Amino acid sequence: MSTIVIGSSGYLGSNLLHVFGSERIIRVTRSSLAPGLGCSIDLSSVVLDDSHPLFNMVPERVYVLARPAESDWTVNRRFYENLQKLLQKWCGNQELKAVYFTSTSNVYSIKESGVKSRFSDHAPDGEYEYFKLEFELFLKYLHFARRNDVDFYVFRLPIAFGGIFSPENNGNQYIYSFISSYEQGYAWEFHNVEEQTFGTSWVYTPDLVGKISSLEHIGGSFQIVNVASGFFTYRELHEMLVKRFGSRRVAPLRLYRSRMEIENEFELESRSIEAEIDRYLGLD
Repeated sequence: MSTIVIGSSGYLGSNLLHVFGSERIIRVTRSSLAPGLGCSIDLSSVVLDDSHPLFNMVPERVYVLARPAESDWTVNRRFYENLQKLLQKWCGNQELKAVYFTSTSNVYSIKESGVKSRFSDHAPDGEYEYFKLEFELFLKYLHFARRNDVDFYVFRLPIAFGGIFSPENNGNQYIYSFISSYEQGYAWEFHNVEEQTFGTSWVYTPDLVGKISSLEHIGGSFQIVNVASGFFTYRELHEMLVKRFGSRRVAPLRLYRSRMEIENEFELESRSIEAEIDRYLGLD
């Protein structure tokens, strides 16, 4: 029996492996791996044949943290078809106890005002959000139709920050890219009162992976939870970053024209984004 982490070399995967330490983990990643550590494969490149070694594994826990490298519909379809085939096979093993899936808060409608709960309306507006939502439904099917003794957890995440970060491998993480842009002189512009209200919830990665890794098996459940450590407006973040890096302007930075605030249903500790950015910059 073992633990499988799909997306082990990504931002969340790297932080989760750090928590696990020396525990035996089978890594599944697009990146190269040393022999014996797991499987190096791009699950979005080709539909796996049933003879692939991954189908012979007998996991006790499965963490699905990966996403396709492209937003193309066909690429996403292959990726999630492979995940579905693997989990169908692994559900045939009685050793399986829990599956953990990181979804996204972007499945909610940006047109709906107020703080989003897991019961809020869905309105996926892209391939990424659609396939996250579809896979949530697939896991619900597995629980109610195949394995009601397995715990299935869906974590709807906002943007993440903190913990182990590699600019080379994880440069697409939003808050880190915002910081880098302001260091280079790019900045948001706000032309009216409404634009100053746009913002997003965020999650502190070490708290997230620490709690996910310590969840106890409860004997069969399907749970969807929103996960958040706090909320900030882009105006607030702008003012904070200008204080750190000055007001030099090279060009305007793209402003995300929405307010995505979600409930903290996972009961993580509330944190200050300003304090965590200062910690990252070595200013605390």
